[in-house]
Amino acid sequence: MPTIEDTAVATDFPGFTTIRTIRTLFYNGDSPEVPYFLRDAFLLPQRFDKSETFLIRLGAEQQARIMSELPKNLEGLHLHVKRYNDKNDETFYKELKIFIEEEKIRRKLILKRPGELFLFYKDKYIVVTEELSRIPLSASEFIGIPSLLRQFNEDQIETVVQLPKELVILAKYVNVGVGTVEKLFEQLKEKKNTEKG
Repeated sequence: MPTIEDTAVATDFPGFTTIRTIRTLFYNGDSPEVPYFLRDAFLLPQRFDKSETFLIRLGAEQQARIMSELPKNLEGLHLHVKRYNDKNDETFYKELKIFIEEEKIRRKLILKRPGELFLFYKDKYIVVTEELSRIPLSASEFIGIPSLLRQFNEDQIETVVQLPKELVILAKYVNVGVGTVEKLFEQLKEKKNTEKG
Protein backbone atom coordinates (compact mmCIF):
# COMPACT_ATOMS: atom_id res chain seq x y z
CA MET A 1 0.00 0.00 0.00
CA PRO A 2 1.59 3.27 -1.05
CA THR A 3 2.04 6.13 1.34
CA ILE A 4 2.27 9.70 0.22
CA GLU A 5 5.98 9.74 1.03
CA ASP A 6 6.51 6.85 -1.42
CA THR A 7 5.19 8.86 -4.36
CA ALA A 8 8.10 9.97 -6.52
CA VAL A 9 7.03 12.75 -8.87
CA ALA A 10 8.61 15.57 -10.84
CA THR A 11 8.64 19.07 -9.36
CA ASP A 12 7.35 21.09 -12.35
CA PHE A 13 3.63 21.33 -11.62
CA PRO A 14 1.21 24.23 -12.02
CA GLY A 15 0.23 26.07 -8.86
CA PHE A 16 3.52 25.45 -7.03
CA THR A 17 4.80 29.02 -7.22
CA THR A 18 5.42 30.31 -3.70
CA ILE A 19 2.98 33.10 -2.85
CA ARG A 20 4.01 33.70 0.75
CA THR A 21 6.08 32.39 3.59
CA ILE A 22 5.05 31.90 7.20
CA ARG A 23 7.60 32.98 9.76
CA THR A 24 8.22 32.20 13.38
CA LEU A 25 11.03 32.64 15.82
CA PHE A 26 10.50 29.11 17.15
CA TYR A 27 12.95 27.67 14.62
CA ASN A 28 15.47 30.43 14.06
CA GLY A 29 13.43 32.13 11.39
CA ASP A 30 12.53 28.93 9.52
CA SER A 31 9.83 29.91 7.00
CA PRO A 32 7.77 27.26 5.20
CA GLU A 33 6.74 28.32 1.71
CA VAL A 34 3.04 28.32 0.85
CA PRO A 35 2.43 27.44 -2.81
CA TYR A 36 -0.25 29.22 -4.84
CA PHE A 37 -2.59 26.21 -4.95
CA LEU A 38 -2.82 26.29 -1.12
CA ARG A 39 -3.65 30.01 -0.96
CA ASP A 40 -7.27 29.44 0.05
CA ALA A 41 -6.95 25.87 1.34
CA PHE A 42 -9.26 25.04 4.22
CA LEU A 43 -7.28 24.18 7.35
CA LEU A 44 -9.30 21.14 8.30
CA PRO A 45 -8.79 20.78 12.07
CA GLN A 46 -8.82 16.96 11.88
CA ARG A 47 -5.61 17.10 9.81
CA PHE A 48 -3.79 18.62 12.81
CA ASP A 49 -3.70 15.93 15.52
CA LYS A 50 -2.28 18.02 18.35
CA SER A 51 -3.82 21.34 17.26
CA GLU A 52 -7.33 20.19 16.37
CA THR A 53 -9.13 21.86 19.31
CA PHE A 54 -6.94 24.96 18.98
CA LEU A 55 -7.96 25.32 15.32
CA ILE A 56 -11.64 24.74 16.11
CA ARG A 57 -11.51 27.54 18.70
CA LEU A 58 -9.64 29.84 16.32
CA GLY A 59 -12.23 29.09 13.62
CA ALA A 60 -15.02 30.11 15.99
CA GLU A 61 -13.26 33.49 16.25
CA GLN A 62 -12.98 33.65 12.44
CA GLN A 63 -9.23 33.09 12.61
CA ALA A 64 -7.10 30.45 10.84
CA ARG A 65 -9.96 28.81 8.91
CA ILE A 66 -8.13 29.02 5.59
CA MET A 67 -4.46 29.42 4.73
CA SER A 68 -4.83 33.05 3.61
CA GLU A 69 -6.21 34.00 7.04
CA LEU A 70 -3.00 32.99 8.78
CA PRO A 71 -0.80 35.88 9.85
CA LYS A 72 2.64 36.10 8.30
CA ASN A 73 4.09 35.41 11.75
CA LEU A 74 2.35 32.73 13.85
CA GLU A 75 3.64 33.99 17.18
CA GLY A 76 0.73 35.41 19.13
CA LEU A 77 -1.93 33.48 17.23
CA HIS A 78 -3.06 32.05 20.58
CA LEU A 79 -4.05 35.55 21.76
CA HIS A 80 -7.26 35.28 19.68
CA VAL A 81 -8.62 32.57 22.02
CA LYS A 82 -8.70 32.04 25.77
CA ARG A 83 -6.69 29.41 27.66
CA TYR A 84 -4.02 28.90 25.00
CA ASN A 85 -0.37 29.95 24.99
CA ASP A 86 2.70 30.25 22.80
CA LYS A 87 3.29 26.48 23.09
CA ASN A 88 0.06 26.01 21.07
CA ASP A 89 1.42 28.39 18.41
CA GLU A 90 4.62 26.34 18.25
CA THR A 91 2.78 23.00 18.00
CA PHE A 92 0.50 24.34 15.28
CA TYR A 93 3.53 25.66 13.39
CA LYS A 94 5.16 22.21 13.41
CA GLU A 95 1.97 20.57 12.17
CA LEU A 96 1.42 23.28 9.55
CA LYS A 97 4.82 22.51 8.01
CA ILE A 98 3.82 18.82 7.73
CA PHE A 99 0.41 19.79 6.30
CA ILE A 100 2.01 21.95 3.58
CA GLU A 101 4.42 19.19 2.56
CA GLU A 102 1.67 16.53 2.51
CA GLU A 103 -0.54 18.80 0.41
CA LYS A 104 2.27 19.38 -2.10
CA ILE A 105 2.75 15.62 -2.48
CA ARG A 106 -1.01 15.00 -2.78
CA ARG A 107 -1.33 17.74 -5.41
CA LYS A 108 1.49 16.24 -7.47
CA LEU A 109 -0.11 12.80 -7.21
CA ILE A 110 -3.49 14.12 -8.42
CA LEU A 111 -1.88 16.09 -11.27
CA LYS A 112 0.22 13.10 -12.30
CA ARG A 113 -2.83 10.82 -12.38
CA PRO A 114 -5.69 12.96 -13.73
CA GLY A 115 -9.17 11.48 -13.66
CA GLU A 116 -8.42 9.03 -10.86
CA LEU A 117 -10.35 9.12 -7.60
CA PHE A 118 -8.36 8.97 -4.37
CA LEU A 119 -9.22 8.43 -0.71
CA PHE A 120 -6.65 9.93 1.66
CA TYR A 121 -6.04 8.95 5.27
CA LYS A 122 -3.17 10.78 6.97
CA ASP A 123 -0.06 9.95 4.92
CA LYS A 124 -1.66 7.07 2.98
CA TYR A 125 -3.99 6.84 0.03
CA ILE A 126 -6.05 4.42 -2.02
CA VAL A 127 -6.91 4.74 -5.69
CA VAL A 128 -10.63 4.04 -5.97
CA THR A 129 -11.30 1.66 -8.84
CA GLU A 130 -14.71 1.08 -10.36
CA GLU A 131 -14.97 -2.23 -8.50
CA LEU A 132 -14.09 -0.65 -5.14
CA SER A 133 -16.39 2.32 -5.74
CA ARG A 134 -19.47 0.06 -5.98
CA ILE A 135 -18.95 -1.74 -2.65
CA PRO A 136 -21.85 -1.00 -0.29
CA LEU A 137 -21.08 0.61 3.06
CA SER A 138 -22.84 -2.11 5.02
CA ALA A 139 -22.22 -4.41 7.99
CA SER A 140 -21.87 -7.35 5.59
CA GLU A 141 -18.86 -5.64 3.95
CA PHE A 142 -17.27 -3.75 6.87
CA ILE A 143 -16.91 -5.13 10.39
CA GLY A 144 -16.29 -3.43 13.73
CA ILE A 145 -17.67 0.00 12.78
CA PRO A 146 -21.47 -0.30 13.29
CA SER A 147 -22.01 3.25 14.58
CA LEU A 148 -20.26 4.78 11.56
CA LEU A 149 -22.17 2.55 9.12
CA ARG A 150 -25.49 3.43 10.77
CA GLN A 151 -24.74 7.15 10.45
CA PHE A 152 -23.71 6.68 6.81
CA ASN A 153 -27.11 5.06 6.27
CA GLU A 154 -28.87 8.01 7.95
CA ASP A 155 -26.97 10.42 5.65
CA GLN A 156 -27.72 8.25 2.59
CA ILE A 157 -24.03 7.51 2.01
CA GLU A 158 -24.41 4.02 0.59
CA THR A 159 -21.31 3.11 -1.43
CA VAL A 160 -17.55 3.69 -1.28
CA VAL A 161 -17.66 6.23 -4.12
CA GLN A 162 -19.72 8.54 -1.88
CA LEU A 163 -17.02 8.76 0.80
CA PRO A 164 -15.18 12.08 1.12
CA LYS A 165 -11.72 12.28 -0.38
CA GLU A 166 -10.35 13.22 3.06
CA LEU A 167 -11.33 10.33 5.34
CA VAL A 168 -10.26 12.01 8.60
CA ILE A 169 -13.38 14.21 8.43
CA LEU A 170 -15.47 11.11 9.17
CA ALA A 171 -14.39 11.53 12.80
CA LYS A 172 -17.04 14.29 12.95
CA TYR A 173 -19.71 11.63 13.42
CA VAL A 174 -21.01 10.89 16.93
CA ASN A 175 -18.93 8.27 18.79
CA VAL A 176 -16.54 7.96 15.85
CA GLY A 177 -12.87 8.62 16.47
CA VAL A 178 -9.74 8.27 14.40
CA GLY A 179 -9.49 4.60 15.41
CA THR A 180 -12.83 3.87 13.73
CA VAL A 181 -11.82 5.81 10.62
CA GLU A 182 -8.56 3.87 10.51
CA LYS A 183 -10.50 0.58 10.69
CA LEU A 184 -12.57 1.69 7.70
CA PHE A 185 -9.43 2.67 5.77
CA GLU A 186 -7.68 -0.63 6.54
CA GLN A 187 -10.73 -2.60 5.36
CA LEU A 188 -10.92 -0.50 2.18
CA LYS A 189 -7.23 -1.22 1.62
CA GLU A 190 -7.80 -4.97 2.05
CA LYS A 191 -10.68 -4.91 -0.43
CA LYS A 192 -8.56 -2.98 -2.91
CA ASN A 193 -5.72 -5.49 -2.55
CA THR A 194 -8.03 -8.45 -3.21
CA GLU A 195 -9.64 -7.04 -6.36
CA LYS A 196 -9.72 -9.22 -9.43
CA GLY A 197 -7.22 -8.67 -12.14
